[in-house]
Amino acid sequence: MRQSVKQSNVKVWFPSGLFVGVLAALLLLRPPVASTQEPAATPPPLDTRPDALPPTVILSNVPGPSAAPDKEKTPPVVQATPTHARIGGPQFQGALTCSSSLCHGGGSAERNAYTIWNRSDQHHRSAATLTSQRAMLMAKGAGLSSSAGSVDCTVCHEPLAGVPDERLPAALDVRSEGVTCESCHGAAQNWMRSHTRRDFTHAQNVQTGVRELRGLYARANACVACHQVISTKLLAAGHPSLIFELDEQMEKEPRHWTIDTGDYYGPRAWLTGQAVALREMSWSLNDNAAPGAEEREQWRALVWLLQRTVDSRGGDGKLPGFDDVPNPDAFIPGNVARARGLADNFARAASELDWSRESVRRCLDGLAATDKEFAPVVGPEEQLAMRLRGQRLHRALTRLVVVLRKKDEDKWKPAMLELAELYVLSERRVIFDGAAYADHLRRFRAEAAKVAAD
Repeated sequence: MRQSVKQSNVKVWFPSGLFVGVLAALLLLRPPVASTQEPAATPPPLDTRPDALPPTVILSNVPGPSAAPDKEKTPPVVQATPTHARIGGPQFQGALTCSSSLCHGGGSAERNAYTIWNRSDQHHRSAATLTSQRAMLMAKGAGLSSSAGSVDCTVCHEPLAGVPDERLPAALDVRSEGVTCESCHGAAQNWMRSHTRRDFTHAQNVQTGVRELRGLYARANACVACHQVISTKLLAAGHPSLIFELDEQMEKEPRHWTIDTGDYYGPRAWLTGQAVALREMSWSLNDNAAPGAEEREQWRALVWLLQRTVDSRGGDGKLPGFDDVPNPDAFIPGNVARARGLADNFARAASELDWSRESVRRCLDGLAATDKEFAPVVGPEEQLAMRLRGQRLHRALTRLVVVLRKKDEDKWKPAMLELAELYVLSERRVIFDGAAYADHLRRFRAEAAKVAAD
């Protein structure tokens, strides 16, 4: 026997009163059943203390050269290191745990990060590089047992190879994944289930273990450990030297992220990356009793570039000066040690620096006005020094021009031809023609000035 209620032309049927009473009695007499579903986690309270955040870099107790008297308020000088290099820590889960079409293995822009990494990103293939004939010859020349089995190589090409078994999943072989998702984003054990929750803020995700990558300073620290410093023995064995350039490398990286960059994100990324690169080179050289000539000259070239960049901004005080490294041509331990803290302070300031079209033009013109510093040289070390300085300068001009030529590509063509000549000259490893480089630099500056005058 049933009753019905008609409301708004919709009939809703429900059991009679007798039936409801019997049903309620049965439910009250039923023994409780233990739930197999875990209760939903609540977002952790946000703790903004620096020591509460997960470590992504090794902190040094060495203060910067211009440290304030109150050391508690002075950020420590950092040294970038791969996250997995720490022995302790949460467990890595492997890239396959990100590959579901409902997670990051789908086709939409919000769910295709794994798909892009798997199909297009060279980081995915970094481990395969170690099995090439070239890699094996380099390993032999460096006195290593093998390229695929040496931590000197796997630390960057196959990062999970050096992770202890207890930090790896038992059911998956993740060591051959190359530079995988967790190499950049951190071991996922503690945040795998929570990082997609809409009620979690970004700061709370970072506190659960997701690596902070939104800020340029943090992003540069995540990449520079494997994109700038190469050991002396590997360089001597034929490994190509590296020039870390954050803006260009982000541009070339198959994009699997979205970020509101603004019109002048590029110059900020470029300058932040250069400062972080100098800090890492300074750490490496300070610990190296016998650095090679190329390592020394790379350091000097980068100090020179940052000095000229500060000069080009007219000493506006928004970037720290280089008074603590007064003579970078004197390659001495004191200068190298001082440069660590200075470069780190510089990188922090550069990551927040405001740029405008006018400030980009002023910086471009100031750097292009250094033609008189590329004099003809004869000795091999002088040739090397000028060539590496020319490489750094060419890359800097290129990144600044990218911003300026977006709306005037045709007008910039003559200047771009001169920029191409600077590239060819700076990549000649046998003889660097300083006079020709200076000549094309003057021509580039003249052509850039014509565009500015239009």
